Amino acid sequence: MDILIRSIDVAYAKEIERKAKDIRNKIGTEFSRNDYIKMLIQNDCEFQLTKLKEDKFDRVVDNLNYTLTNQSETLQEFIDSNNRLFHFMVSGIDMLDDEWRD
Repeated sequence: MDILIRSIDVAYAKEIERKAKDIRNKIGTEFSRNDYIKMLIQNDCEFQLTKLKEDKFDRVVDNLNYTLTNQSETLQEFIDSNNRLFHFMVSGIDMLDDEWRD
């Protein structure tokens, strides 16, 4: 697909040309202003996609953290319940009795 850009400030056009020339010198092959601008557009699109993926990943991690916290709390309640049951079985004291709690 072709995109035509009009009314670019001369200073910006020269800077784009300079950057394309620097890249051309570094890679040792043809690299035009057009190639440079295409690279900028591709990088911008990929950046947006990467940002979207990072945001989704962060939400998944937050959800996982929430779930693990809830599971940890539930497991602790289960452990506490088992400890009360074992204590009752060993001592014969009903830990649910109000007298025992005081």
